Amino acid sequence: MERFGLTDSAIEPEAVITNCPDRHFIEVEGTLEVVESIIYEVRNFLEDSIILWRMKDKNNSCVRVGFPVEAKKKLDELRSMVAYTVPWHHYCRAGGEILSNMVSFAEDLVERGLIPPEEMNKMFEEQVRQLTPKLGSRVKIVPVVFITASTL
Repeated sequence: MERFGLTDSAIEPEAVITNCPDRHFIEVEGTLEVVESIIYEVRNFLEDSIILWRMKDKNNSCVRVGFPVEAKKKLDELRSMVAYTVPWHHYCRAGGEILSNMVSFAEDLVERGLIPPEEMNKMFEEQVRQLTPKLGSRVKIVPVVFITASTL
């Protein structure tokens, strides 16, 4: 609501969408019918999204939605229709605090008119290339374990 300048509504939402702490997934929680509708639209727009269902009861559900690189690029395209968006915006937001802060700083400079978008795009992409792993780099893989009520 804050991001889009919406006022607080007295109407209870049928679904709530939140970022997961790791920023690689979002969580959609609400009535089964509405959550299914949201997931249908996500799958139509982002075919490679990862959907993990968890039923709460017969009327409510919770779904985690993950966004691989191509999905993040599509989200960047969508976001750029309404606001200046640096290259790899969603990829960097999920890449940790340093990259996320770079996104905020770069986009703020462009929005304030201090740097032209084309110049920032070039500079930002150069910086991201330096900070991301290259072929042959050593990377740490952290496994994610999902626990549901049925596995307890």
